[in-house]
Amino acid sequence: MFPSVNQHIRLISFEEKEEAKQYKATVADLSNDMIMITYPIDEQTGRTAVLLDRQAVYVSYMNQDGNQYEFSSEIVRRMKDNIPLLQLRKPELKDIRKIQRRNYVRVPVMLNVDFTIENTKHSAMSIDISGGGILLLCKPNLVFPEAAFPTTIHLPDQDIAAKVELVRQPIPQDNGLLKVPLRFTQIAEGHRDKIVRFCFAKQLENRKRSTM
Repeated sequence: MFPSVNQHIRLISFEEKEEAKQYKATVADLSNDMIMITYPIDEQTGRTAVLLDRQAVYVSYMNQDGNQYEFSSEIVRRMKDNIPLLQLRKPELKDIRKIQRRNYVRVPVMLNVDFTIENTKHSAMSIDISGGGILLLCKPNLVFPEAAFPTTIHLPDQDIAAKVELVRQPIPQDNGLLKVPLRFTQIAEGHRDKIVRFCFAKQLENRKRSTM
């Protein structure tokens, strides 16, 4: 269940008063208590990340069994080998958590969303999102079809295209707007993973703020 050598992993870290950041790296070696990884690359900028000793990180990866796992760790120190490496503290096996892909984490967040109904483009704002769907706040008097329709979700660093359908009828609000619960019916797994990682990072960010 531990990540294996040459396996790609993702790290999430956050500094004091900063949003969570996501990085990608590769496992170079493992010992009894350490995991050696290549220097992480910022997924947004493509630049090498500067992570400090004892900095807390969250690690996620997909194992050979096709399941995704995560654990908490910290940067132990930087190493100078044939290539520069970072040492991560290796978790206890019991501290590695399997991510239940069917029970996606839902987080409250405001995102711009565009969707098309009967060749007419509309815009809305999200109330929350998960890897399984999205809750929108829409203008009144919109009639939603029973069939799936296309939508574009504007994440901070990427636009996600997906087809969605109503989970149940829109819910009128006191201000006249509509709450519209939607589920993804057609979405690239890479895009779904992007949403899941975004939600995970946002959840960690919210937890950190609540403890400050």
